[in-house]
Order: sequence, then structure tokens, then C-alpha cells
Amino acid sequence: MDFTRAIGDTSGGSTNSTAGTSGASGQPIVDLGDRDYTVILKAHGAMMFIAWGVAPFFGIFIARYLKNALGHNWYRLHVFFMLGITGLFTLIGFIIIVLFAPPPHFRTTHAHRPIGLFMFIALFIQIALGFVANHMFDPNRPGVPWWDKAHWWLGRSLFVLGIINVYLGINLFSNYGDINMPLITGLYWAWVVIGFVALLAGNFKIGQKHHMAGNYAAPIDSVESL
Repeated sequence: MDFTRAIGDTSGGSTNSTAGTSGASGQPIVDLGDRDYTVILKAHGAMMFIAWGVAPFFGIFIARYLKNALGHNWYRLHVFFMLGITGLFTLIGFIIIVLFAPPPHFRTTHAHRPIGLFMFIALFIQIALGFVANHMFDPNRPGVPWWDKAHWWLGRSLFVLGIINVYLGINLFSNYGDINMPLITGLYWAWVVIGFVALLAGNFKIGQKHHMAGNYAAPIDSVESL
């Protein structure tokens, strides 16, 4: 999730002036020529905002509170938001920034880039844990198994890191041109607060739902039925 090629280059014009397509320092894998590099940054930022600042609120709310209400559809919707949106948009956003941003991509003093790399790798583990939890599901289980809890806590950690890293990315983008940082950051954190208020409201109004023996209202289809 490499947002900028260099801090301090605020010329506002085309910022990708290197030639060639080699992976040498200062040269991107794909050269944009005279085209505006900030378009890539905006695309990267938009996809990562949707992936980590929008979709998880919906995916988490559904998985935490709506299991019984939605029956097996809760799983399909959870997969849609967390794999179809968060997973796919993270993959695309990561790829385009690696292709078009001059290296080094992750050797930096700014936290946004290494956090982004860690999240990209950990996301694959989180997705695998989700499919394992679904495959191993037993409606007669007496409690929540460790792999479910691992999926919860890794997901929560990535969610919080994602919220923070999107903000760090916004700060990096501000080095590339004139943007209204107070307005952008204000709108961003207002959205985040609304999302967390909705999650907390669900906790008090609905309560977390677990599928265990004695607390199981509707069957969950296996992943093969998606």
C-alpha cells in the first residue's frame, strides 16, 4: 500500500518522470510517461478506503449480530463484503501501486507502507481462517473453537490497522498537491465514528450471536453452496 514515491515532491505536475520499465531504484515496473501519477494514487486510495473503511463495517455487523436473523445468508453476505470487496480491492490496490510506484516500495521511515505490506500478507491468513471456520463448523459444538477466535481477533486487528493506515495514506497523499486536509480528515473520521457507533448499537440492541448447541436457529451452508 505504497501511497507516494517520495515525500516532499509537491510540484503538482506529472510526478512519474523516470524512464524504462526495470525494477531498479527510482524506476517503476510500468512507466506512466507523461501521464499524471496522482491518478494512480487516487485509485489506490479510493479502493483501500472502500476495502478497509467501508466494507468491514458491514461484514462485521452481519457476522456479529445477524446470524440468526439471516440464516445461511449471513455467511454469503459476509463473504461478499470481506472477500469480494475487502479482499479484491486490497489485491487490486496493492498491485497497481507496486506496478506504477517507483521502488523502493516498503523500505521507508513512514509507517503506511510496512503496515500495508503486513496487512496484505495477513489478509490471506485471515481469509484462510474464515474458510477453515466454515468447513469445520459443527452445529452441536459446545463452544467456540480456537480457529473461530483466531479469525475474530486477526480480523479485528486488521480492521483497526486498516482504519489507521487509510488515515496515514491520506496524510501521505497531502504531500502531492493541494487538498483540504481538515475537510478530508474530518469527513473520514466522522464516517469512522458513525461506523463504530453502529457496531456498538448492534451490540446493545441485538447482541453477538454464536452458533453453538442450544443457540442455533438456522443452518449455515458450506462454502461449496455459495
